[in-house]
Amino acid sequence: MLLPALAQARKKAGAAVCINNLKQPLAMIQMYSIDYAEIPIKYYSKSLLAAGYISERNYLSLICPDWEPRRELGDHHQVYGMRQTQELTYPFARINHPSTHVLLADSIRLDPADTKDGMKQYFTFFGTIGQYKNRVHCRHSRKANVGFMDGHVRPCSGKELQELKCPKYCYCPNPCSEHAPL
Repeated sequence: MLLPALAQARKKAGAAVCINNLKQPLAMIQMYSIDYAEIPIKYYSKSLLAAGYISERNYLSLICPDWEPRRELGDHHQVYGMRQTQELTYPFARINHPSTHVLLADSIRLDPADTKDGMKQYFTFFGTIGQYKNRVHCRHSRKANVGFMDGHVRPCSGKELQELKCPKYCYCPNPCSEHAPL
């Protein structure tokens, strides 16, 4: 009787650590955008590392602690996913409603055949463009931890993500059939 309660507490603690981790790259991206007047999109973690906003020592803050398999330090594919746009960078000022604009989220690359990146946390997800394999992943009690452009982070269900118009594709593992891929 105690083991299920302990497992549930462990899941909640992991989700809380994930939320805290997700706040750190959001703050770094905001600082980057102030200094460079744009947000790096593709391989944002490389841009943050090269510009000195993150070090190898605190690189693990870019990784959800609850998703296996564990990533190797410095693997820029296995970090929180950033919402993709057609451009490689875009200015922060271009976003009209930063409090509802999803920027970073728990992510997954749904491709079991891909031995390098398949079924792992992935550095991109697509809102209205791109590959169907890169999605926001509802891994924390059927919710995904989501970072918004204004810097706040909260868990969102698949339905909430659809209402935010992001992403076009969301993945909830079974038994989350109500939020299955669109």
